[in-house]
Amino acid sequence: PRRDVRALALNGVFDILREHGKQVFDEDTWRMVFNGVIKPLFDDIHHQLAPQSDHKDGNGNEGRPDAGHWASMGPPTCLAALTQLVRLIEAHLDVLAFLLDDVLRLIRNCIQHEFEAVARIGVEGFKQLLICTGKNMKPQSWQKVTTCILELFKDSMPTKLMEVDAKVSAQLPFNKDDVVIQCVVQLLLIDMLQDAVSQHYETIPESGIMTLLDALQQSFEFAQEFNRQIELRQALKRLGFMKEVKQLPGLLKQERESLSCSLRILFQVQADPRMSGSEFASRAVDRLLRLCSSVLQNYVNKERILQRSERPDSAESLKDKEATIVEVEREVHGLVPIISEVVVKGLKDLPPKLFEQHVHVLFPLFCELTIVSSFEVRSLVREVLLEQVAPLLKPSP
Repeated sequence: PRRDVRALALNGVFDILREHGKQVFDEDTWRMVFNGVIKPLFDDIHHQLAPQSDHKDGNGNEGRPDAGHWASMGPPTCLAALTQLVRLIEAHLDVLAFLLDDVLRLIRNCIQHEFEAVARIGVEGFKQLLICTGKNMKPQSWQKVTTCILELFKDSMPTKLMEVDAKVSAQLPFNKDDVVIQCVVQLLLIDMLQDAVSQHYETIPESGIMTLLDALQQSFEFAQEFNRQIELRQALKRLGFMKEVKQLPGLLKQERESLSCSLRILFQVQADPRMSGSEFASRAVDRLLRLCSSVLQNYVNKERILQRSERPDSAESLKDKEATIVEVEREVHGLVPIISEVVVKGLKDLPPKLFEQHVHVLFPLFCELTIVSSFEVRSLVREVLLEQVAPLLKPSP
């Protein structure tokens, strides 16, 4: 069958390159192989997976008779090719590091593909590359990788969601599928970044860590701003965006996951001796405190909204008020694990001297948390007050 022949041919090419290339190829030959063999392979996969309207036969007629075949076969072939490419780079990273820019460009094209399956495969291939080669990457290679990740976050941000005028728009001003793919890619990139940092934090240079934090911050801030706009989300629902979902369209998972990942890295940075005294140390502390303060205040504000929810409000229609309360309840429910397991626990484990330096900012927020509804959060706050705050209370003379 054609599928078996294709797989054997693909494996054969990369097996030869992996087993014999290092011994016989110089840099120019490797570049010629990449541009003449590997890149055209991916170009052909992308071409075959392009919309049928992009293809015409000799008479100018649109479509391809094997379009359905390639729609099902193209993604697996793309995944197999990416996997083999990663294995090749892993085996000869010292020799092939000069091709990293080209490899990243190839992976980026996959991630930005209009087929969700190919975009997912692109992120999976990128993750494989980082997991397999990260421990051996040099700082300059990591800088290229982290810059690429930042650019991917920017390119896949679903900014078109903000283009809807809640009061005027009669139809969606964007292609739904394109925006859904961007939302999916954001989540996949966050997951990839988290895995890469958890396995290779020590080998990523300080500047690269800060670049990754910038990417997560942009993802978090966009999602948070979108989630706040209930009227906009209601309009998107009315216009047919994600109409099959019962709840309002939202980026709650993107907000939570990017926030959680940012905080975990920032707390890890505080214990990193490389950061002590570096140009990034104060930036990291400031970012951590601003993010913690913002998250805790946001959580407290939403708790207050829920506590006041039964009070009558003549300025707001009952229907709109109910929609707001439902969304606030969803957000609070999703925030509780982050507040307890990441924020409060992380602050509890801060070095005492660092905690003392910023207790004037943190203590009022802890006081607010003592009246929230979550017993889990209140219990952890009690531990912080006993372990971090109590030792600072010196007895009066």
